[in-house]
This record gives sequence, structure tokens and C-alpha cells, in this order.
Amino acid sequence: MAKQSIGLGTTANDGTGDNLRVGGDKVNDNFDEIYTALGDGSSLQITTSGASSNQVLQWNTSNNRFEPTASAAAGDISVDTTPQLGGDLDVNGNNIISQGNADINIIPNGTGRVKFGSLRFPTGAGTSTYVLATDGAADMYWKQVGSVINLSADSGTNDQYTVGDVLNFTGGTGLTSTVLDDTIKFDIDSNVVTLADNQTLSNKTIDNPVFTGTSSGNVQIRAATLGSYIAQGGTALAGFENATTYAGAFAVDTTTYKSYYAANGVWNELVSSASSIDVLSDVDTTTQAPTSGQALIWNAGSSQWRPTTLSVPVSSDSAPSLGGNLDTAGYTIQGTGNISLSGSGSIVKSDFVNTGALPNATSSVGAFAVTTNNNLALFATSSGWIGLLSENDGINSFTDVDTTTNPPSYGQVLVYENVAGVGRWRPNDYTPATRVSAQFTVTANGSTDFVFNGDGFPSAQNDPVLYLKKGLTYQFVMNQGGSHPFEIRTASGGSAYSFGVTNNGASSGTLTFTVPMNAPSTLYYQCTSHSGMGAVINID
Repeated sequence: MAKQSIGLGTTANDGTGDNLRVGGDKVNDNFDEIYTALGDGSSLQITTSGASSNQVLQWNTSNNRFEPTASAAAGDISVDTTPQLGGDLDVNGNNIISQGNADINIIPNGTGRVKFGSLRFPTGAGTSTYVLATDGAADMYWKQVGSVINLSADSGTNDQYTVGDVLNFTGGTGLTSTVLDDTIKFDIDSNVVTLADNQTLSNKTIDNPVFTGTSSGNVQIRAATLGSYIAQGGTALAGFENATTYAGAFAVDTTTYKSYYAANGVWNELVSSASSIDVLSDVDTTTQAPTSGQALIWNAGSSQWRPTTLSVPVSSDSAPSLGGNLDTAGYTIQGTGNISLSGSGSIVKSDFVNTGALPNATSSVGAFAVTTNNNLALFATSSGWIGLLSENDGINSFTDVDTTTNPPSYGQVLVYENVAGVGRWRPNDYTPATRVSAQFTVTANGSTDFVFNGDGFPSAQNDPVLYLKKGLTYQFVMNQGGSHPFEIRTASGGSAYSFGVTNNGASSGTLTFTVPMNAPSTLYYQCTSHSGMGAVINID
């Protein structure tokens, strides 16, 4: 916008100049342009406060304005205390020099290193007399260069070798040294025992040797001729070496020709084909010498096998017969054959005082038993003893029949009913009016939902929609508590529906609903205290 001037007229108060409003508007426009150009439209973003010679206006981000700042001439960074390169520094044929013998420091940050081309210089100052060396991979390091090499060995005196002198490598017994083409070679002769060759040891003593084979091989000590052996023996057992010192050794008594091994501080006799069975610690044929036909029988008193005369075993008698009652003494007669009874009046008796006296069913599978206290007949299975029914038992003896809770009356039939989640055949007047088509158990989920279980519900459901049929009877077993009365209604929040309903609004007991044939297509169930508990009943 061009500067606007206020019209003053030709002479004072001649009426040709701008009026006060127009003049004020031009003044405002001029100032708006200045504040926009030098500020943000409302505030100036420039100050000259504290300005001095040769300074320039420079933007200060912290103060959000242009301020007087010392200016460097083009290319002069001497006044910049923290100069930074915006690109590569080109010396353009000139040098980087210092004044007054000052050092030129190039200091990398952190773990950075000084590089000349691809070479990276070490960060430390190194050690006196050390020189720079490269590892061949661009890294430079400090390396000592000297003329002396320190020498040391397993024996002798440590020495220093001066580069340029002759260094001797001298062999010894069994070892020969050879120098050829900058290579020092050491050879051994037959005086040195090796693992690769078969060698003869003459007059050699092996001190405390351990011979170890491979994981799958054998350790053999043998001579070249047949009949060689390693032997330990004596003229009598008393002449053997100490058994503790030579544990694991084998020896032979040359007087008795018995063999022994050392273990646990004693020499233990080994059994051979020439030994008697009596040599075994748990056999005693000395106390009572055996006679013809006797057998070794375990004697619990001495914990030994001893010769004993046997009676004729039943197994060898092709037609054994009892001369009296056979007492099993708590043992079991068992086998794979059959037990057969012949002749009139033969019986197998298996009676017990009560069920607590019955043997273990799992180990007696297939057995039959009778309890004398209540005349129960049972048979054993892997799951336990199972009772058998007789003509003297009633139908209530079956597990799925209940005629005790509500004893039957004349004319009733057994009807399968689910009461509180328990299905049983129960006495009932089987008429269309009393026949229960389904039974539901109702509980409460706080004050939020009725919870339904029972017929038609595979699991508990909160406030389900019910589908009932006209002419059928339904039972609602109430267990929701006194604070949640259950009522069948004509509408949500409406009045109670009384036709065909008994115990409507109940919190406990059983609500029965026989759906009238003229019932509406939609009814509701609802808690009379909490309107959010309930849902629709669809009538078909």
C-alpha cells in the first residue's frame, strides 16, 4: 500500500481538506502497514535498543524479534565464538595456520577419531619411543620398535637377544635342530617314546601309570608270545599284598587255586566252576548236609537257603483230593482254569457281614458277594461293587426313579421331570392340565438380571427371551431372593397377567403358568422392584 497523506485543504478551515474521520482512517492504515511489515500486525518485532557502531539487526528466536548484533564481514569468522561449517571447507590453495606459535587442535567428540583420508589415528598420546603403525585396515596404533628381544624358557636363565646377533637353537638327547630357508625344524629320534609307532621299552619303569582306552576301545597289556600274563599271587591268601593299597587287583592262591579280587580292604573270593554253592553268603549246606531229594528252602530265621525235605506237591498229583477242609490262611486260589462243582447240593458261598467287609473290587473283578446284614447281592467291577436287584426290591431302587420325595397315589404314572436340575422319573397325574412341559430355575444377578437355568438352556442365561406354547404348562422355580419378585405382566411396567398363573409375583417357591388358548402373542416377565430385570415372552 502506498503511503496515504491527510488532505489539509488550501487554507485553514476552507472546507477542502479531509474530515477528521477520513484523516484518522489514513493514519490507521499507515500504522497497520508499518506494524505488519515490522512486526506481527499488532506488535513490532524489531528493536534498536543498545545498538552500537557496525552492528546489524539479527533475528533472536528466544525474544521473537530482530535485535542489534555484532556483524562479521563476509568470510570473517573471527567474531563468531561458535562457528559451524555448512559444507566442506575448501582451503583453495591456502594453509591453516596459527599465530604466536599456538597449536592447531583437532578434537573429535566422544569416541570419534581424527582421520586423514581413510586412516584413523589413535586417540592416546602413546608411549615414549613408540611409532605409528597401521593394522592394514585403516586403523593406526602406537607400536614399540626396538633392537632387543627378551628370551625365556622352562629352565635356564632369561636373556635378551640383540637384533643382528646369531640366535642358536640347539637340540639335545633325542632332539635334533635344522635350519633351512628361514625355517627352524626339530626332529626326534627313537630315544623319544611316541604315540604313533610301536616301540620296545627296555629296562623302563612306569611310575603310577594309568592306561585309558578310547570310548569304544580296549586297554590291552600283552607280550608278543602266547601265554604272557599279568599275575599277582602267593603261596597262601595271607601272603597277598595289602587289599586296601591294591584295591581292584586280581590274585590267585597257588595252594588252593582259588581266585580273589581286592575291594573294601579285603580279598574277596571269586566263584568258579570248581566252587561249591556253599561259598555263597546266603547259602548254608554245612550246618545240615543235604540228602538225596532235598531242595534249598529259604530259612527266614537265618536268612539263608538250606537243604529241606519237600512234601509231594499238588501239581504232581493228577487226582488230588482233600482229607479235610482246605484253609487258605488268607491266601488266594488262582489260575487260568475253571472251578467246577458237581453233584446235587453243591454251592459256592461268598458272604460278608456288610459292605465295609467286602474285598477290594478292582482286584476282585467278576466276584459275587452277599452282605448278611441287609441281604444285598453285589458283583465286583473295576469301578467298584455294583448292587443287584431282586423281586423283593421296589422300582425306587433304580437311581433315576424317585418315589420317596412325593409318594405315588392311586392312578398316577411315572413322568420324567427335571426338578432343580435333577432329572428323575416321579409320580404325577398325567393330564394336559398338570403336565409340565418345561421347568426353569430362576436366580438373580444382583439387581440387573434374572438368571435362567433348566430345560432348553445349555448354560445359564441372563434375561432371555422366552418362547411358550398355548395349552402347555411351565414351572418357574424361584431362588432369586425376596428383593426380586417375579411377575408375568401384560406389558413392560404393566399390570399382572393372572390367567393360568399361580403364585405370580413370587420370590420363592414355584410359579406355574398354563398358557391359555386365548393368551396374547406377547407377554412380559419383570421384577416388580427393578424394572431393568426382565424380558419378552413370545406366545405361539
